[in-house]
Amino acid sequence: MIFWLMWLGCIKEPEPKVIPDNDGDGYTEDVDCDDGNAAVHPNAEEVCDGVDNNCDSVLLEDEVDIDGDGFLVCGNDCDDGNVTINPEANEICDSIDNDCDGTIDDEDSSLDVSTASTFYRDEDNDGFGDPDTATNTCIAAPGYVEDGTDCDDTAAFLTPEDTDGDGFSTCTGDCNDGDAAINPNAIEVCDNIDNDCNPNTVEDGLVSQQTQTQDGMVLTNIVVSTDPDNPTEVAISTPGEVYFCDGTYYPELTIEADVDLIGLGNQVVLSGTDEPIISVFTNGVNFSMHNMAINDFVTSPSTEGVALYCQTEAFANISLTDVVFQNNTVFILLFAENCNVTADNVSIDNTTAFYSGGFAVSNAYLSLSNSSITNGTVEVFGSVLVLDGSLLMDNTEISGNTSGIAIGFGGASTGEITNSRIISNQSTSDYPALLMEDTINLTVTQSDFGTAANGDDNSAADVAVDSMEYYVGDNIDFTCADGRCGTAVDDTIDADADSSPVVQNSKIRGNYFEVTGYPTLNSFGLQLECSEFGAVFCGSSLYYYVHTRSSSTDPWTLRSVDVRTDSWLSGSVVTSPDIGIILYEGEQVALSVGWYSSVVQYFYDDYVEETFELGTVLGGILQSDMTDIEDPGIYDSSYNSYYQTISTTRIE
Repeated sequence: MIFWLMWLGCIKEPEPKVIPDNDGDGYTEDVDCDDGNAAVHPNAEEVCDGVDNNCDSVLLEDEVDIDGDGFLVCGNDCDDGNVTINPEANEICDSIDNDCDGTIDDEDSSLDVSTASTFYRDEDNDGFGDPDTATNTCIAAPGYVEDGTDCDDTAAFLTPEDTDGDGFSTCTGDCNDGDAAINPNAIEVCDNIDNDCNPNTVEDGLVSQQTQTQDGMVLTNIVVSTDPDNPTEVAISTPGEVYFCDGTYYPELTIEADVDLIGLGNQVVLSGTDEPIISVFTNGVNFSMHNMAINDFVTSPSTEGVALYCQTEAFANISLTDVVFQNNTVFILLFAENCNVTADNVSIDNTTAFYSGGFAVSNAYLSLSNSSITNGTVEVFGSVLVLDGSLLMDNTEISGNTSGIAIGFGGASTGEITNSRIISNQSTSDYPALLMEDTINLTVTQSDFGTAANGDDNSAADVAVDSMEYYVGDNIDFTCADGRCGTAVDDTIDADADSSPVVQNSKIRGNYFEVTGYPTLNSFGLQLECSEFGAVFCGSSLYYYVHTRSSSTDPWTLRSVDVRTDSWLSGSVVTSPDIGIILYEGEQVALSVGWYSSVVQYFYDDYVEETFELGTVLGGILQSDMTDIEDPGIYDSSYNSYYQTISTTRIE
């Protein structure tokens, strides 16, 4: 026991084990989760450093680096899902805060400008900037654009863009970058456009024809002479428009397709000698002229030159608008056979012609509106001739011409004249201003033929249908048909038919009048019968006389004498053939019938002054010498009045 106690007494107590605190933070390594870091121990404050600072094996919620870029969310990584975004990243132009400093792109002073774009100041707002104003930014500032190629940033119409693809921009001299046909290399054509962008290039003397190409309609120049000694023969067989710029041209044009000649400018003149300036021979062609003049064309009568000539087998159409014909010497100015002519605002002045100083139309229609034919001299006919055709004339004047007639109709023609003036025309042959055959139908509405009072009367009759002549006033409506114009009025100067008729051989009997207005005397008659018992028909020849004089002190002038040789019914009114003489205000007219026969009986009555359509009866005619027809033997009003019929027409 004592042994054991002595042995136990000899045993040395073991020393206690010491646990180190390597980082000296007061926590030994057995409790310190990182005894090499004094900032890490169980009593440390958990901070954003990616370390378990308090050794509780729990990190802060945002103490993570998910994208592995070395930056924690709690350490200002503003997008821990994108490895390129963190506080040390480069700020670039992408609308993202790459360096997590709270500013983006152009707002960030640390922007990597190598990622920016270059923009230029666009002062004139044409979409192109001044190359001397470059700036690098992510987004263009107001007034800046990406394109810095503007040649003049103070003029919006100058840009480097070639909009029309012609190889030129407005910066390189294209004066119309919306039209590829216009540029400094283009050929100048007649179109009132600066095609070559050179304002010093003039179009005078150019003629350009419209042609179809795969790119559309284009204008190409054609050669038309401006030398009167060397006219150009040109056949136009391509449909389209032909433009003439200012100048005087000497062409001999043959129209073979639908063509419009158009004058561009103020002085486009066509002229020539002998050969027609324009000819149309192709069936169905539609030809027109606009804003041009045909002046100073000269031909000799032997050449029978025509300025504008159209003759086809089937119908062609000619249209003239704003066309002037002046100072031309021709056989016929415009001839059209089987060619309809429409003329609007056409002026024909001072033409010297052999046959027609205006239009001669056959088997076609002529439409004249807002036009004039003035101051012409024509040797044979006149201003307008229509044969087997029709005339439509509106607001047109034919005046001051010296010719045979002004307007003539022949064959089966028709006419409508409205709001027009046919005045002051002088006839070289005492022909009427408007002459027509008895087959013509004519309607005249609100038109003037002049009056002596206004000083614009035509020198001869205004209108005539064959031998029937008419005086027409101003602002008149009338029609002509079946050989007559207007409406005839029949008057009867009565006598006592119950009294015994007088039988006298070789006598002239009738009445004389003072004329009122300007009536046309259509015809007149006298009641006669045979003295032979039981005679039904009388065989005596009858002579119808018309005498006129200006006043009672002037001698008589025999104006008309007609003979009726056929038999006539006893007791009837024997009527003269058509007379058609115009009688004038205030003159005296004697209407009488004469015979060589001892069986002719006439009726008379005491004179009573009476007014009829013709005028006022002044007395009866008592002439006992048939050989003295120059003097109808007028006696004063104490003598008898004879039974007489009178047909007159007034168009006043």
